[in-house]
Amino acid sequence: MLCLLIENLPVSMHLDFTVGYGLLIKLTTHIYNYQHCTMNLLFQVDLVFFLIYNVISTREFTFTKHPICGVEKRIANGCSTVISPVRSLLECLTLCGSKDSCIGASLVQTSSCYIHGTCPDLIGCKDEITDNYQFTKQCENNGKWDTEKGICACVDGWAGPLCKKLPESCYDLIISGYETGQHTVVLDLSAKNLPKIEVECSIRVTEPIYSSVKLMKNSGRISHDRSWSSFRSGYELGSAHKWLGLEKWHILSQAGYTTLILKAEFFVSRLCNLDWNYYNFRLLSEDEGYAFTFDSAMNMTYGCDTTSYRLDDCFGSLQNVPFSTFDTDHDAMGANCADENGAGWWYKDCQGPCHILGWGEGYRSMVPPERLIRLADIDMSVMLPHLMSLQMLLKKP
Repeated sequence: MLCLLIENLPVSMHLDFTVGYGLLIKLTTHIYNYQHCTMNLLFQVDLVFFLIYNVISTREFTFTKHPICGVEKRIANGCSTVISPVRSLLECLTLCGSKDSCIGASLVQTSSCYIHGTCPDLIGCKDEITDNYQFTKQCENNGKWDTEKGICACVDGWAGPLCKKLPESCYDLIISGYETGQHTVVLDLSAKNLPKIEVECSIRVTEPIYSSVKLMKNSGRISHDRSWSSFRSGYELGSAHKWLGLEKWHILSQAGYTTLILKAEFFVSRLCNLDWNYYNFRLLSEDEGYAFTFDSAMNMTYGCDTTSYRLDDCFGSLQNVPFSTFDTDHDAMGANCADENGAGWWYKDCQGPCHILGWGEGYRSMVPPERLIRLADIDMSVMLPHLMSLQMLLKKP
């Protein structure tokens, strides 16, 4: 019978909630012939109108029964809402189907409908036994339901509660079930009237949780002596060398990605990271030479002997300096600093404190000294052999 069929579905069974005239006739026939459901004539009429509404709106969903945990915490966090009274699970699922933000619903004490959305802190069922269940909408685009996290775990660059939209930020990947690592995705920035752009997101889903866009990586084994067009559009050679592109960086800056992180990674008996964070970092437009500004900066050291290793500021003296390449020289010097150093950069003078896009240790005998990597306040004659990579990342505050 309909009531028992819906209310007592096993965990592994699917409830196909496909709205159409055939289902409308089938359901109303069951309702009128079933004597043991607590449904009065008024509800029968209401249900017909519910179904007619959904026929007109041509909504179609498949719901699957899954455990749900932390319902009270969900409500407190605004992830779930309660609608009461409702008269059946079918009405509750119809309400869920009418809300794009609803990923699942559950009926509590026969009359309270819990409408569940995605929780940013990933309230799931890890290490918890529960007798509570929700009926969840089907994950799309090859996404799979993750009972432990209580979300659709998305793949292939999709995100959102049901894996049917492009991410608006790298953080969307974390709340859409992606694992720690590097993920190449297309960010949809249309909400800020900006174009879609392809980026590489670096995320970590263990504490401390973070997400960022990779702007640059240099391991000192290729030449970055490239044209203005190449630096504008971006380039990548394998996993060790990458330049996102100045135009994408400018777009991300407009979209709120305004914390720049410069990372120098060394290995001296153990991994050592020397970082600088630049806050409210804004990359200006191409018409302004892709110059930049920022409000403040802070250096951070991880895994290093701070008395022996200290990276000084690489960007502080370069604010409002336009970018230069060998074929588009914006520096104020008589020489072409980009040509002399063998890489595009923001050149206030040709021997600035840092040369981030220089060559590494293996090329010391092959290139002029000014083309080797240099870092402010670091003795690179000693440390260059221990340099693993240089990276620049961009985060939302």
